[in-house]
Parts: sequence; C-alpha cells; structure tokens
Amino acid sequence: SREPNLANALTGKVAGLQVVRSSTGPAGSSKMVLRGYNSLSGDNQPLIVVDGLPISNFTGASNNDYWNPSLDMGNGIADINPEDIESISVLKGPSAAALYGSRAGNGVIMITTKSGRKQKGIGLTLSSSVGFESIFTSPELQNAFGQGTNGSYKEDEAWSWGPKIEGQQVKNWNGQMVPLTAYDNLNNYFDRKGTTQNHSVSFQQQIQSTSVYTSFNRLEDKSMLPGVKLTRTNLMARAITKFGNNDRWTSDTKVQYTDATANNRPMGGPNPTNGYYMMNLLPRSIDIRDFSAGKNEFGNMIWWSGAGNQVNPYWSINNNLNQDNRSRFIMNASLKYAFNDWLNAEIKGGGDMYTTENDARTYSGSPLTTTGRYSLGKQTFRETNYGTLITANKPNLFGKVGGMLTLGGNLMHQKFSSINAGAGELTVPNLFSINNAEGNPTVGEGFSQKKINSAFGSVQFNYDEYLYIDATFRNDWSSALSKANRSFFYPSVSLSYVFT
Repeated sequence: SREPNLANALTGKVAGLQVVRSSTGPAGSSKMVLRGYNSLSGDNQPLIVVDGLPISNFTGASNNDYWNPSLDMGNGIADINPEDIESISVLKGPSAAALYGSRAGNGVIMITTKSGRKQKGIGLTLSSSVGFESIFTSPELQNAFGQGTNGSYKEDEAWSWGPKIEGQQVKNWNGQMVPLTAYDNLNNYFDRKGTTQNHSVSFQQQIQSTSVYTSFNRLEDKSMLPGVKLTRTNLMARAITKFGNNDRWTSDTKVQYTDATANNRPMGGPNPTNGYYMMNLLPRSIDIRDFSAGKNEFGNMIWWSGAGNQVNPYWSINNNLNQDNRSRFIMNASLKYAFNDWLNAEIKGGGDMYTTENDARTYSGSPLTTTGRYSLGKQTFRETNYGTLITANKPNLFGKVGGMLTLGGNLMHQKFSSINAGAGELTVPNLFSINNAEGNPTVGEGFSQKKINSAFGSVQFNYDEYLYIDATFRNDWSSALSKANRSFFYPSVSLSYVFT
C-alpha cells in the first residue's frame, strides 16, 4: 500500500532528507529536514516546488510539543498524488537561493509531474492497492500487581501497585465482585486493523506534437485509531505542445485539484481525549471493554470514578468529534521559445489556492463540558507567481570550456485569511450552533499579505565538464520590510571538481 502522505514516501529516496512522521493518524503532518538544521527556533522545512511553481507546505499544528499540542491538520505536500510524480530532485545552497530566494534557505525539493508519453494502444492505466495497519510495537507493562497502592487494593485508585494478582475476588469499578486479573487494554481497544484503499486511473498519450496526461485518484484510509478516517480525491490534467517553425515554441499547461476530508483527527500528548495515552496509564486490573457502550441510558459517559478529567475513549468515538475539508487548486502555465539550440526564453505563471473549513463538536455528559461545545472556522490561502527566464547554454564555448548563463525575474503575491468562532458552553444541550452559546461567542479573524519582486541570474563556466566555477546573484524587494530597506542583494561564488 502506498503512503497517504507523500512526505513519508520520500523516506530513503532523497539523499540527505530526514522525515519525522507524526503519531496523529493518516491525516497527520510529517516534518522534513534536508541535509541538517539551519535554525534553532525557526522553520527548517525545505521549499516544495512542483513543475517550477512553489507551493505551500503548511504544517497544520500551531503547537506540536508533548505537553500542550494543538490539533494536527496535516501538511501541504500530502495533497499531492504520488501516482502523478515523474521525478524528484534536490537543490540546496547557492543554486536554490538564486532560483527561489530566501524561502529556499532550507533547500528545495523539486517535483516534476508526468507529462504524457507515446503509448501502445489507448494509453489507459488502472491501479489499485489495499493495505492493512496494526500495532508494530508497544511499551512493556507490568502484569504482576493490580489496582491500588502499597499492596492494598482500591477500586478508584489510578495506580497499579496494589496486591499481587492471583485471581482473588475484588470489587470492581461498578461494585461487582470479580477475580483480580491483568488486562491487555492496548490490544483490546485497538482490536481492529486499519485499512488503506488507493485506486487510480490515468491516461497518457502523445498525438503528433502534443503530449497529454490526465489522472484520477481516490484514497480512503480508515485508521486503526477508532473513528479516524481520511478520504482524498485527486484530479490532474497536463498538456505540452510544440508548435511553430521547427517546433521552436513550447506551451505547458497543468491543473491539479485536491479534495481532502479528515474525520476525528486525534490529539497527541497527555490529553484527556488521547486514547493511546489512556490505554498505557489505565490500571492493569481494569478492562477497557467494560466501557465499550460509551454512555448510559441517561446520555452520560460511563467511566470509572478514579479517572479524573480523563475521558472514556469509547465515548470520544461518537461524542467528541471534529471534521475538516480542504479544497485545493494548483495551476501553472508556461510558454517557451527556442531561438536556437543554445538560447531560449520562457514566461510562466501559476497559483496555489486552497480553502479549509473545519468544525468541532463535543456532546454533553463528560468532564469536558456540561452542556456541549461547538466551534468552526475557515482558512483561505492564495499564492501566485509570474516569472520569466532566459537561458543560454553552450557546452563548447571555446575549446574545452563550456558556459551557461541564466537571467530571470519573478513576482510573488501571497494572501492568507482566517476566521473562527467558538460557542463555549451551549445554552440548549447538544444544539450545535454559534447562536446557542451560553455567553458571548468568541470570534477570531486573521489576515496577512506579502509580496516579493525578484531579479536573479547565474553564470557557470566548466573545463572539460569536470572543473566548474559558478556565480549567482539575486535581488529581492519584499513588502515585509520597511520601504527604506525592502531591497536586499545576495550573491555567491562556488568552485567544484568532479573526480569521477
């Protein structure tokens, strides 16, 4: 089965790339670091560039520490369908900075999607895969002592240092007399395997001077974490056409669309709703399956009295819910003209746009809330890039000396807006409406905008293709700086030798 998140699929396939996976289910984000950390406190993730267009690789957790994590909303690279990828390459250092500026300070992962090749027959490809998920390893827990402390049993005690477990009769959490037994709550709760289904259909063909590639992909990942699910639909269409005298003109257009819905993203860390955390701390002589009903006939959560603010994970499955949907377009187009076999010019433009809508609903009847809680939000992102690039490349400039020159410019415009509202405690229990707030609802709104205009270039000379000297320059004008200091220039020079 293929990975739901493309970042995880890059593990071991890109030199120097370290991928740290999250533990928050199939829709969780993954952190990428390319050839070492550059900052102690800032973002160390590389820039993601798809077919020459930078895209947002947002990390969807505002706080990801152990003690107080926020809900992990995934990351941007997970929206890309791995089936559509033709190749992946890496840039880091002066080359990355010259092409993509300060945003490429942590390196660049360049992804090239499929563009269509000549096929025998129709050119239709179908693929389908099914994968299964289960616990690989878990902490070793003691099974010698039951619930209680100092060798004494107590049914509302949170510790497991009571009497030695020998099958003696004790009073359990609901007053019944039962034999003292150690239970494997981790495997009893996570008693089902997760399943991942991935289905794709694609068409590629070359018709005269035009190559076409289109694809449809459907992913459905039902996690082994109860109630957690990710569904994603990807559509893509790309066409490359050569035309004009001697096919000197080349046009390239592409549209990608992603619709991803995540249900019940889990919260990590020592959170009252973290089922995995609870299974490891539950007293050894309590059987989690006793609470599988979730709630009683009065709608209140069934749970043992010593749990404190911890929540019955069976209750959470149906009563502590969250959902989010992200709709995303990635579009780009370019037009290139080849003056001869060593000189060409290109203009291009593209955009990355997505909207995420989310809501969270907590029903009454638990320590989390008396009457229920409700919140919802919406985030919108848009980034456009328009650029031009002139490239001259002569491998035999004179004698064994070759040279390459690039000159270009780029206009980047980025906008982000968000709005969210929370009802807090509800007036009418379990009526999920912002207008049903017991007090005044909390409302938050955010907006940011940034523009960067750039001019850049590079010069390279090589001797017999084993000794290289490179020089790059770039000048950016950023709206994030004051008018007097918006312009900053960063050049570089490097020397390299190819031994074999």
